[in-house]
Amino acid sequence: MITINQLINVAPFPESTKQQLLAEVDYFSSDKRFEVEETCWALISMDYQNRLQYEQQKAIGEMAKGKKYTSEELKSFEQALILELTRQLTNTETKEALSEVRTKLTSVLSSPEEKVVN
Repeated sequence: MITINQLINVAPFPESTKQQLLAEVDYFSSDKRFEVEETCWALISMDYQNRLQYEQQKAIGEMAKGKKYTSEELKSFEQALILELTRQLTNTETKEALSEVRTKLTSVLSSPEEKVVN
């Protein structure tokens, strides 16, 4: 299971915000804990999407210069980013950890409502 501390450490917060959240996490109400977890996942999701888009755009630029990619290679960008994220969150590559990260990312990415970060 991924903890709130792991989420805070991986989410792309400024370092000062991370330290403040980590110092206060033990005193969060259940509502505040839920809010912080959702914000972390939203930020992680946005960072993941941005990094994936960057890799895809980079590949498109390379293809315009003549480099060829197979469909498997193009799909590997997503898999590599999920694996990297899983390692950051869990310091492991177990199937259960990969599944948990993939499930949560899929849930956040497919959410019909736009997450707003305060």
